[in-house]
Amino acid sequence: MQILLIEDQGEISQALQGFLMQHGFVVQVADNGLEGLRLFHQQQPDALLLDIMMPGITGLEVLREVRDTSQVPVLILTARADEREILEGFSLGADDYITKPFRMLEVLARLQAVLRRSGKQKSVLHGADGLILDLEAREAKLHNKSLELTVAEFELLQKLVQNPNRVYTRSELIEITSAERETLERTVDTHIKNVRKKIGTPHHVETVYGIGYRYEL
Repeated sequence: MQILLIEDQGEISQALQGFLMQHGFVVQVADNGLEGLRLFHQQQPDALLLDIMMPGITGLEVLREVRDTSQVPVLILTARADEREILEGFSLGADDYITKPFRMLEVLARLQAVLRRSGKQKSVLHGADGLILDLEAREAKLHNKSLELTVAEFELLQKLVQNPNRVYTRSELIEITSAERETLERTVDTHIKNVRKKIGTPHHVETVYGIGYRYEL
């Protein structure tokens, strides 16, 4: 999944690019509107992260030109919650907005949401460090290499990645497996151990002692 980030603040763009790449996205960066439009027409990205306040061509002017030829999902970034600015962005065809300063996980969640609504990401989940789960093909890849997970391992990992940082008890996770009741907790632990081994380090599947597991971002 290819993302184009148009942002004139280097510190923000570098941090956001690195974070999204850890979650399986390919991210190109432009530091001004003209360069952003050139890359957009050249690369045809799957989504656009667009800063509004930039010198020269503003983000809103970029958005206006993009919408002349494309319905690509656009998430606008704004340094202030200016209602008129935000409304203008929506009137020009923006799909969502986020106000700076933002949390990286919020950007990821909103980006995945606009991709799902657009139909570009109906069956793909992105985890940390290049982990990708193709829900339709029932396939897990890390850096484009298949992980060869069993059905139960895939479904456990899917559950955790779909809701990062949420703690799942063993009782909640056991509903995914077909184990007999008396071996439930031991079976979940075994599946998690196998998932960790196949992913390698860091695996991001953390134990919450006495409770269960979570996928840590």
